[in-house]
Amino acid sequence: MADKGKKRKVAGGDEPAKKKAKQEVAATSSDDPTAALESFIKELEEIDSKEEKEMKEVRAKYQKQRKPVLKKRDDAIAKIDGFWAKAFGNHPTVKAMVSEYEGDQKLVEAITKVEVEEEGESFKLVLHFKQNDYIKDKTLSHFHTVEETEEGAELKIENSGIQWKVKDAPEDSFFNMAFGKENPASADIASLLEELKEVYYEPVPFFKGEIAGGDDDEEDDDDDGEAPQLVEDEDE
Repeated sequence: MADKGKKRKVAGGDEPAKKKAKQEVAATSSDDPTAALESFIKELEEIDSKEEKEMKEVRAKYQKQRKPVLKKRDDAIAKIDGFWAKAFGNHPTVKAMVSEYEGDQKLVEAITKVEVEEEGESFKLVLHFKQNDYIKDKTLSHFHTVEETEEGAELKIENSGIQWKVKDAPEDSFFNMAFGKENPASADIASLLEELKEVYYEPVPFFKGEIAGGDDDEEDDDDDGEAPQLVEDEDE
């Protein structure tokens, strides 16, 4: 009997400890119901990090492979008079922006060569110009640099600056906003220059004028669509 009583005492003594442990687990779950997910989140973050590293390596590999092909292509483009001036000039946004200032229009017409150098997500865009009456520079450069920080990717923008021959070039001219050293490109201009980088890689549709003109063209299409209705009304 003494043994049984002893056993009952030991068993009974465990109950408060078990109850306390259950209460602690319940409290932890109540405080942060996602605590059990932390190990999965960490594992997924490790996979994401590995993926990003491998993607950078793949991007660098193919950027390197493109270089000799682009060099040969650019040599062929150099034989087509006014190719880059026309390709860039036909970009819908550029066309709209340079229409405000004659100097911008003339500088687009003076573009003779375009260069793009890429490293990861960063790139440098360089425009070459023939002699003109508006700027002293033979080249204008835009540096679009993506730097990795503890907070994540950070975009840094730098421009070569412009030496104008004319005194009346407006601050909001396309070339001032895109390449002026005193006025680093805004987010919108930086986005446009990134588009122009893509024009460099696929310039033929722009050279041929096969790219739609955006809102202006849509308005023209709407006007064209209304014309038949007006004619019908007159016939009635």
